[in-house]
Amino acid sequence: MSLSGLSLTNQRLYFAKLQLQQYSALADGESEPARQAQYESVVFHLIQAYRSFLRELAEAQNVPLSADTGSAVVLLEGCSADFVSPELQELAMLETEIASWLAQMQRTFVQLSALGGDSHETGVVHHSEISLTMLTDDDRQSSLTLWLEALSSVIQRLRAVSQEW
Repeated sequence: MSLSGLSLTNQRLYFAKLQLQQYSALADGESEPARQAQYESVVFHLIQAYRSFLRELAEAQNVPLSADTGSAVVLLEGCSADFVSPELQELAMLETEIASWLAQMQRTFVQLSALGGDSHETGVVHHSEISLTMLTDDDRQSSLTLWLEALSSVIQRLRAVSQEW
């Protein structure tokens, strides 16, 4: 395993944990933009931790890296038919299973990213799915906590399995 990949993944997980603590500590009187910014920051660091873990796995297993290393599905598509990576296969399954924590986290990131998209149509108001769904701070908090714990757990478990080889 590449030490730099390992370090980057750990750093991103730590940043996500710090941002989640700050999100949890926001006072009830904080403005909605401040809450939204903190929420998006946690999601961003979680996605970056996942992506750097994918790079870490790809380097360890000599998987060719593509421009989009943010998806285990894409990484597996770039491999030969006889290539077997239980770690990438498990992550790809989590990405494609709609109800999984990983798929939910990725969808949220895509939805948040789409909010700031440029519109070339003047006067047209675009709404994202996330803006139409009313999430309470408790819902957001529990989702973020679940995602951080699940991501940390799967990374720790898959690293242990990889080190056995």
